[in-house]
Amino acid sequence: MAEFYCEEPGQLQRAATDAAADYVARRTVAVGLFDPNYERGIRRGTGTCVSIRGTYLVATAAHHFVDVPEEPFEVGVLALSNIPNRSIFRARRFNFRGGRAGDREDVAWLELSEATAHDLGREFLTLDGILPYYSGVPGEPLFSYGFPDHMEITPKEDGQAEFGFAVQSYATFVLPTKGIAPRFHPNPDFDIFARYSTRELVGTLPKGRVAKLPDAPGLSGGGFWRVNIGKRGIWTPDDVKLVGIEHEWWPDDEWFRATKVCHWLRLVADDHPATRREIEAALALGRQ
Repeated sequence: MAEFYCEEPGQLQRAATDAAADYVARRTVAVGLFDPNYERGIRRGTGTCVSIRGTYLVATAAHHFVDVPEEPFEVGVLALSNIPNRSIFRARRFNFRGGRAGDREDVAWLELSEATAHDLGREFLTLDGILPYYSGVPGEPLFSYGFPDHMEITPKEDGQAEFGFAVQSYATFVLPTKGIAPRFHPNPDFDIFARYSTRELVGTLPKGRVAKLPDAPGLSGGGFWRVNIGKRGIWTPDDVKLVGIEHEWWPDDEWFRATKVCHWLRLVADDHPATRREIEAALALGRQ
């Protein structure tokens, strides 16, 4: 697992970030579009498992489903836990909103059956683990987690190599919306921006794990998470909250962007009437 920091963390920050990474990892999956026989991947991204009123969902980005180069296709998720598991779990349906150039939103949901959600072996976030309207103070720590679009190669004892997905957890920070160039149409009602630079050497220096961040494709659909380390009282991983769904990266400008998770919740409420009352209550509470 690749772990990166904006600067070398102190012991407390390191311990909290490790705990946050574990918390988020247990709720994160890889999202894939496949040929009808699930033998070949067409696109890949990241998603977050969320359960609302007995409905098992994966939050991800809409653009995975826009202008797909071949049809028909199937949608599935992979758990990709620390124990290698390449099983593909089929999503029984999905929908999305936005995702095209110029759209303000880029959000999608996949729905899993209860049996599939159980077999997946992931934990599902509930509404109390979500901050719908998070804006963030510039410089406030954020956390992202996902599967960048490159392969991880692990040497084996027999001289062969095992190929798999690389996992990236990354401690970053909020950027001010007003500092984003107007051509990107930043909108504080929809957007969260955070630092992502592939130019700098970052890493965990005491362990000698220094590297450049990989290109961000593949992280799309993964969560932006508020870690909230500076809270009063005792911090626990339950203080980590989902605040956005990552969908865009501009390397020259060194940022990546997420849609605020309130817009994903509204899409879910529109498409899943059984969840509407709980979601509306969570949105009302989030505005207080």
